[in-house]
Amino acid sequence: MHFEVLDEREDSDSIRLKLYHESGEEIGYIDIAEIINGYWWFETEEVSEEQYDSMVPDDKFLLIQMVDVYPKFRRKGYANIMMGTLPQYLKQYFPKYDVFVLNASPIQSLPLEILIEFYKKFGYEELTKSDVNCTMIKNN
Repeated sequence: MHFEVLDEREDSDSIRLKLYHESGEEIGYIDIAEIINGYWWFETEEVSEEQYDSMVPDDKFLLIQMVDVYPKFRRKGYANIMMGTLPQYLKQYFPKYDVFVLNASPIQSLPLEILIEFYKKFGYEELTKSDVNCTMIKNN
């Protein structure tokens, strides 16, 4: 399996990492955006500016906007592979970033608690949580 990086996407400021099976078939993708001067992203959350400054000392982070495994490949461990290999790609393509943020927000019938536990396996910690989503952060 391997990732292919699409550096520019026509419809957004993010990049897309696509995961491919050995057969060449696309399995899923991860969308990532660079956020600089990013306190605005947390303004609606329960995070003070002081907390933000201590969590994100360089005032920049990578926002994992979407992690998706296509239906045909779900429940086969590919999301674990994607998240497990993601750090090496982030280090390669974004060497100046040490903070990663995501908003765990279930799609379809996956319960929020299962999604939170999934991301915790990869070092993400809960920052804020509601009934429908959970902002999580990881510092390298």
